[in-house]
Amino acid sequence: MAAQVAAVEGARRRRGAQKRRVFEDPLQLFNNKNDLQTQAGRVNELDHILKARVQQGFFSLDGISRTQLKKELRVEELMVHVQNRMYRTERYLRFFSVLTFFIVFIIALYLQRNPSTAFSVESSFQQALLTSLPKGEEGSQFISSESEIYDWLDAKVFSQVFTNPQCGDGFCERDKGETEGFGRFGCIEDCGRYLKTTQLTIQLEDYVQSTESSLTADETADSYLNLDLTRMKRTLNPGYKFNVYSETMGAYIFENDMPCNDTYIVDVPDGKHTLHFYQTSMLSEQIGVDDMYRQLLTVPSTLPERNSSNDFQYGDKREVLSAQAVLMRQLNEHCFGGNLDLNIKKQRDDFQKCLFRPPADFYLRMLGTYGVKGALTRGNGTKGRVTMVNVPLCGIVPDGVTGLKNNANRQHVIAAGMSCAGTRRSHPTLVEEPRRDEETGLDVSYYAQQKRRVLEDLARYDEDKREREALAERRVGMARRAMGKYAKVLGEPSAARFFPGIEKDIRRRANAPRPDSLVDDDTVDQIRAQIKANGWTFGAEGPGVGRHLMAAVTPGSVLRFGSCTAHADCNATATTDSYLGAGSQQGAFCAATGLCDACATCQWGDTDAIDGTCPSAGCPHGGNMPRCVDATKLMEGFECRDRYDFELWQYHEQGTAVSVGGALPAQMVYVTPFNRLVGPVMVSQRRRPLGECSSIFNPTVQAFANLSGCQEDKAYDGAHYGFNPVFVPTSGIYNGKQDPDRAYVLWERINKTTEVKTTGGTAVQTVPSTPRGFFPHQYDDETHTEKPADLIEASQFDIFKLYVDNRVSETRSKQMLTYLVDGGFIDAHTHTVLVEMVTFNPNLNHFCFLQFTFNWVEGGNIQWDWFFQSVYVDIYSGIRGQAQVVVEVVVIIMLSVNCISQARDVMRSIRTFSFLNHMADVSNWYDIMHLVLMWVAWSYWAYHYNLTSNFKMENSYPILADPAANSRYFATNSTQEKLYLTFKTDVQTAADSLAAYSALTSCCIILFILRLVKGLDFQEQMGLITRTISEAAYELVHFFVLFIIIFMGYVCTGVMLFGHQVKDMSTIDKATIFLYFQIVAFDDTQFWGPFSHASPIWAFYLWVWTYLFVVWLILFNILLAILIEGYVRVKAASAEARGVHQDIVDLFTHWCKSWMLPQKLFMSDQRLAECLERQKAGMPSTSQLRDALVSSLAQDETIHLDGGIEVEELELLSLIRAPDAATVTEREKIIRFVPEKSKNADGEEEEKPSFRDENEQALIADLMTRYGDNPADPDAQEGEVIDHLTTESLVQNLAMFRAQQIAGRQIEKMEWQLERICHEVLPADEATEIKLKAAKPKLPPVKGGVVQCQIVEAAGLPKMDLIRSVDPYVLVFCSDPLSHNTTGAVSYRTDVKPRNRNPVWEEECEIPLVPGANTLTATIFDKDDVTSDDLVGCVHVHLHDLDPGVEVDEWFDVVNPHLDPNRLKDARLHLKVTWMPTLDGVPIVAEQQGFQASYMQQDQVRAPPGLSG
Repeated sequence: MAAQVAAVEGARRRRGAQKRRVFEDPLQLFNNKNDLQTQAGRVNELDHILKARVQQGFFSLDGISRTQLKKELRVEELMVHVQNRMYRTERYLRFFSVLTFFIVFIIALYLQRNPSTAFSVESSFQQALLTSLPKGEEGSQFISSESEIYDWLDAKVFSQVFTNPQCGDGFCERDKGETEGFGRFGCIEDCGRYLKTTQLTIQLEDYVQSTESSLTADETADSYLNLDLTRMKRTLNPGYKFNVYSETMGAYIFENDMPCNDTYIVDVPDGKHTLHFYQTSMLSEQIGVDDMYRQLLTVPSTLPERNSSNDFQYGDKREVLSAQAVLMRQLNEHCFGGNLDLNIKKQRDDFQKCLFRPPADFYLRMLGTYGVKGALTRGNGTKGRVTMVNVPLCGIVPDGVTGLKNNANRQHVIAAGMSCAGTRRSHPTLVEEPRRDEETGLDVSYYAQQKRRVLEDLARYDEDKREREALAERRVGMARRAMGKYAKVLGEPSAARFFPGIEKDIRRRANAPRPDSLVDDDTVDQIRAQIKANGWTFGAEGPGVGRHLMAAVTPGSVLRFGSCTAHADCNATATTDSYLGAGSQQGAFCAATGLCDACATCQWGDTDAIDGTCPSAGCPHGGNMPRCVDATKLMEGFECRDRYDFELWQYHEQGTAVSVGGALPAQMVYVTPFNRLVGPVMVSQRRRPLGECSSIFNPTVQAFANLSGCQEDKAYDGAHYGFNPVFVPTSGIYNGKQDPDRAYVLWERINKTTEVKTTGGTAVQTVPSTPRGFFPHQYDDETHTEKPADLIEASQFDIFKLYVDNRVSETRSKQMLTYLVDGGFIDAHTHTVLVEMVTFNPNLNHFCFLQFTFNWVEGGNIQWDWFFQSVYVDIYSGIRGQAQVVVEVVVIIMLSVNCISQARDVMRSIRTFSFLNHMADVSNWYDIMHLVLMWVAWSYWAYHYNLTSNFKMENSYPILADPAANSRYFATNSTQEKLYLTFKTDVQTAADSLAAYSALTSCCIILFILRLVKGLDFQEQMGLITRTISEAAYELVHFFVLFIIIFMGYVCTGVMLFGHQVKDMSTIDKATIFLYFQIVAFDDTQFWGPFSHASPIWAFYLWVWTYLFVVWLILFNILLAILIEGYVRVKAASAEARGVHQDIVDLFTHWCKSWMLPQKLFMSDQRLAECLERQKAGMPSTSQLRDALVSSLAQDETIHLDGGIEVEELELLSLIRAPDAATVTEREKIIRFVPEKSKNADGEEEEKPSFRDENEQALIADLMTRYGDNPADPDAQEGEVIDHLTTESLVQNLAMFRAQQIAGRQIEKMEWQLERICHEVLPADEATEIKLKAAKPKLPPVKGGVVQCQIVEAAGLPKMDLIRSVDPYVLVFCSDPLSHNTTGAVSYRTDVKPRNRNPVWEEECEIPLVPGANTLTATIFDKDDVTSDDLVGCVHVHLHDLDPGVEVDEWFDVVNPHLDPNRLKDARLHLKVTWMPTLDGVPIVAEQQGFQASYMQQDQVRAPPGLSG
């Protein structure tokens, strides 16, 4: 703190010496100037200067005559003038050579690359491709999500680049893929029809549809059903469809899958084809397992899982069972449903057919009729047909369409039977459960009642018919008789003609059956035929009720009710059962309905037979159908083909390649007009593996973060990922008919764990599921292995590359984009996505490489950037190329000449031992850097030319293996991919080399400009820029140091406040650039909104207004002021200088005269210089003159301080040699105002110290170099001293006069006030005593002594900080009447008491007394570690108020005029002070003789308390 106080005092004295402080406090100025020794030194300095000006000369030349000196000087000055002219001429020549070089170089650059042509190409891409992405002032921007990338690809790439051919516009656009057509292929309207096709007929129908045509079939056939199921209501339908895939076309013949149950005629080209079948409805999700049990008796736990890889799988076991269960349920509802209306003839007919059909027959038929049947045929050249494909139905049972007629069907179901507990249905064809009467045991369900009713109506049919016919005859006879009577009465014989009509109507009405009868004339024969088909034979009559039933179905027999109560009531014969097969015994049994029925209907004995069992004698093969069926066993051995391969070779040799459209030219796909896409649009992705978040150390946070993982900064992740959306039902390109088993191998698919049904129960196994969607570059999609090494691009290893080549249409490109979106192309592993393409403009012969980069920033944004670079391949072609070669050769020659010249200058500097000086010149570094950069640029140009000269490409790059692939959209042809990547790399490398060359040449141009500006620096008018900067360099260096400190402070603060939300302030570099541009062009619209929301509003306002005021308003204008001031000085110095036009005219004139005029009429500068050199060489005193001048002009290097203070070498040596022992007298020797020669006490000159060794001399030389100066102009120095002293004198006089006035008025006022107080307050005797004491003589000035002081404690100190309280410490020193420190560095500082308003120190010290010290000052400071310490207050103890040698123990009030008095009202400091003065080394005490007299004679005045702070 002592150093701080000393620094404050020194600064106060320096401020008093400056001109601008003339009107400061006059008392302070008076005190600063009232130093007699300093004034004496300055008068002595002035005396020396005046003596020097009286002298006639400034130096003398010993040993050289004045005449010789004048001659030498004339030669030297003239030589200098001539050399200056020659120097200016040489500089102009150099300038024009550089300018010529620059112009030729610019011409070469424009010949190498025309920027306007490149702009016309690249700007078209900017307008076409960049409009939908966010753009700003920077080249790279941010987007928020990957959906914006997909939207951009959709709107600006795929939609704009790829197009769908416009068929029907009258033009056959073969370059866009239009060819001769047939069917849905090609464009018949524009290109004509393709004739080499074969017409195929496809007839396919499912089982339901086939029942309609089977009505007309042979009713003796085993498959004859005699039931039209097309009238059946089908709310659920498997939706069987088909399509024909043509390898020749690489697509399906039908654009959409076609439904079955129809006939199709289609044209097909030669080649290999495949007939595909699909089930388009997933019935397994629409029918429950319980319903399947009710229809098929399959136990739910045995149902197989759906194991097909697509939703449209044809023949999946679970789907087959579901389809047959649905069909069985629809059949039940059709035959016996609750909505059945028997009053409707068609419904009644079907009901009766179903009623007498054995339930087992329906059951077995439904198990054997899955899928479709039919044929695919072609003509044979005649009227015949050639079957190409024959398609049968798929059956769970061996021959399902025959039902019970084939015993193998029944045995297959019996083998799959299993025991089951609980109630089950009687058989699968009944809608209603069987219900037995408790008394009779008969089935009283609706099915049984209706069957009994039909049989009863059938038994009464003949008797009812005879009765109706007899009734009709009676009514006809009555009508005939009535008609005869009517004719006689009326006498109208012609009335008989109406009788046939009347008779017909009477018979129609009489023959109508009973309204409640289910048998009529139309259905009786059909019912009888159905009963007969169930196995009844009509042989010899036998006993029992069965005889009456057989008679009922025999026309003309006597009707009797065929009821039974036991199996014995029903006869049995030994004939063959038509259902149970050869060798079986036909018989009858008593059914649960109480009627005799054929054995074929007794398959589930416990519910079909009246006693719960089928008779083994009468029905040996009945009753074996299982109650429950094991679906897994039932489906064993089931196979159903979903594709049929066939070949057509009508117009080509078998096995040859068939091309419908012929050899097509490469498709012309344009990114922008005239800029054709070469190859595909390539989308690449670099991926990072996910690992543990090792940068997080908090264990709980790390555990949470590791749930998702963090991207690891390792090698790229090349593992297969994503999924193929073709097999995902939620995708827009989902194709349920695709089978991943045919397109993918096991390791290309996602594995899933599932439970599967087996004959022994369930088993857990891992099965492949959805295929992966994306594979790295090194993986071959066709061979399902890694590519050969020669087909792998090493730089693309583990990078995922997808291609959309120019053979696809716009529609297909959108599907491929949907593949990317739905397949999860971008996920948590994504690090970078690149979209690249290469275009070619044939009109301008320009390739262009386009690259769009999307980088995933860890903060959450996606940063995008773009790079366009056009490349001209034919560099030296045509007349332009020839001119380019010539100009480039000239540039190379000029560059070589410059290099030789620069090398010569370096060698000259080495020979003259001035190499370091040569390299220290910054301008020489410009030249060297420029030349080196030029050679680097030309090496890049040579490299670029080598690339373009060896450039090769293919006509097309068909990278996709199949542009119309149904599943593997992005499978590539490895060979074509390698060719394209090589081509793309060549273009990209050429583009990069050209971009690097352009950047280098741009730097060369900038260096050219710097060299040109440097070359004009010698010319006064043209060198204003460099001279202005040089003139202001000193101020600029200091300004920029201050500016960088302040500016970077605001930058760092801005990053902390706003960087978390504002992009322009997110990093130091971005914030620096942004705030710099705000200085140059302030725009509040760019930051006011986002900045004000990114921080507290008060912090924002504080930051922005202080920044605007300090940086923008003050510092920026200071910079302008510095430059303007430098410019004004330079402009004033060069006001009378010659202009550049004058120099050029003079140079041109001199050159013309030197060539045109003879030497006797014109002497050039070179000749004049040679003459002067000869004159100079003939003067022997030249070296002596030089030495004399140097010795006369040389001055000792001196450190100059303010006020004319100097420090010489030897004085500095004395100062650093013994700094601690230096006394006041020694300091006067060291620091003086140009003093006289130092003398000792005897009046003799003191011997100055000498250097001890070379090290000490080197040390002093280094210090003098750093801190000293050697003024070259004594007149300027002396003038400055005179001006300074004149100003000091004026300030001194003004300060002394003003101080005397103020002091006099204050003293008079105080005396008057004190006198009045004494008279008004004090008694008369005390007032008289005070006057007597005042009249006593004052103590003479104290010459020495000490002050003993004990700092005890303080109380009531105020708080000095907002957060902390106060950290006090005390600084004690002696001061003069104006509170200026007189003890210098002799002071005492106590310890710091942290956060204590009532500190206790108990510290003691002694302060030495010096002349002028009359006050002990104790200053309390608040310690601050960040800023400077704060002053709390002061305590002044006036020593002359104390008795010598007597200790004073008091509490003193703490005062500080700069603080609020209320804060210091309780502040006090406890001190113990003892004043111990000495006079000539003898201590003085209060009782000493003459002390009072000497005290009264003291002429020093104690400063008032109000002025002492």
